Amino acid sequence: MDPNPKRTKLLLQHQQTLTLDDHIDRISDLPDEILCHILSFLPTKYAAGTSTLSTRWKHLFPFIPKLSLDFDDSLLLHPNKDKDNNLISLATFAIFIYSVMKVVHINDLRVYNFSLKCQRNYDFMNIEVDYSGSQVASWVDLALCREVRVLTVQVDYKDEDDKGFMLFTNQFFYCSTVMWVTIAGRFFLDVPTVFFMPNLISLFLDGVKFRNGEAVQWLIRGCLFLEEFCLKYCEFEELDVLEITSTKLIRLVIMSCEWDEDYEVVLDVPNLEVLRYEADNIAYDYPVKNLSCVREAYIDIGISWGQELAYEPHYYEDIASGFVAACSNTETLYLSEDSLHAIHWSWESVKPTFCNLTTLKLGNVVYSRWLVLASLLESSPNLEVLEFTWGLTACEAFPDFVSRLTKREPQCLSSHLQKVKIEGFTWDGDELNVVEFFLKSAKVLREVEIVSDLSSEEQLNMNKKLSLVPKCSVNCEIVFASTEDGKFDL
Repeated sequence: MDPNPKRTKLLLQHQQTLTLDDHIDRISDLPDEILCHILSFLPTKYAAGTSTLSTRWKHLFPFIPKLSLDFDDSLLLHPNKDKDNNLISLATFAIFIYSVMKVVHINDLRVYNFSLKCQRNYDFMNIEVDYSGSQVASWVDLALCREVRVLTVQVDYKDEDDKGFMLFTNQFFYCSTVMWVTIAGRFFLDVPTVFFMPNLISLFLDGVKFRNGEAVQWLIRGCLFLEEFCLKYCEFEELDVLEITSTKLIRLVIMSCEWDEDYEVVLDVPNLEVLRYEADNIAYDYPVKNLSCVREAYIDIGISWGQELAYEPHYYEDIASGFVAACSNTETLYLSEDSLHAIHWSWESVKPTFCNLTTLKLGNVVYSRWLVLASLLESSPNLEVLEFTWGLTACEAFPDFVSRLTKREPQCLSSHLQKVKIEGFTWDGDELNVVEFFLKSAKVLREVEIVSDLSSEEQLNMNKKLSLVPKCSVNCEIVFASTEDGKFDL
């Protein structure tokens, strides 16, 4: 017999109430505005799928504020399906896009953000199956008709001979609403000589192909208010001159594009603040007309074997040195190992003064590059931070570096350099010599940060060794960090 029947009865009633509460759909009772706000955070697959839940949810999708359509076949094509179902899945993905865009069209909706991401697929014989160029073009055209503001198209496309490109839609060049664009994939951009995109402020192109260098200038000329422009892994059928002229451009990235060696890069960008330029070879010339406002410069250029053989010695060294010198107003400068090599013979003849430079980041410093560093320190009186982003090797040129700076101490060492950071530290004798030099020479040094994979015990032992080194700055601390925490990012 239950000693307390009244208490047992109350417990049973409470349990029944909880069970009933578990089955109450409280979310559906929320106002439409809140439900639509919640749906705006979901990928399109799930947001559109809620219309099948019940009549309460059926008509909410068209009323999502700032409608964002995110079509990602990695979400829609089930990764665990057998390969022989991929052809069916591709068709299903296409039907899903057309179905959603039909709802958008019927309800006359504006699309704020349209994102299309398509990966390469395989059929049951392990043969690559791609989306057709006409399919992709039609999807993009449907989005452009809906006053889209943000457009992202990323298609992993490859034809049989790996040479074909999908023709990107011409309607793109006459869209008056789009503001931010990312196009990544093997697209051919046939730029009209005359067009106008009045609201485009950011354009990121990855893997795109142009007919010639003039097409890039036409592109910029048609986007009068473009502030950010990126060319990454782009190709050109012909390229004699790559000219970028703009009074509005603030950030410019030219990275690992494929072009022949005999070309010129003309930069006339008086208001540019950030420049990132990477190339496997050096242009025949860099007629830089205006880089006076650049505040961050990342330069990674190297002399190819063909260039070393084709022209007189040191021709390209002069060109590379002039290009770096054109960024003399920058506050942050990164020079790769190849860039240091490219300028090391002719830098002394150029040697501008970097009056505004406060942060200098370098690739691997080896051999005669130490003398380039000595020159950079001499011409950077206000330098505060020096970073070795890919390790360093003191080698036979290091004594000359020490001797030169000892005879005539740079102003930055005596009054401004506050931090030295060394990544990829391995604790060989050369690296210790470099650390010792800056500890002994930098009078206002506050921190030496060492990024390495050493264990805590090894770091402690090295710290003991370095603590015996006499410091010119009594306030200097030695800080250790793991490699994961020490990634370089301009």
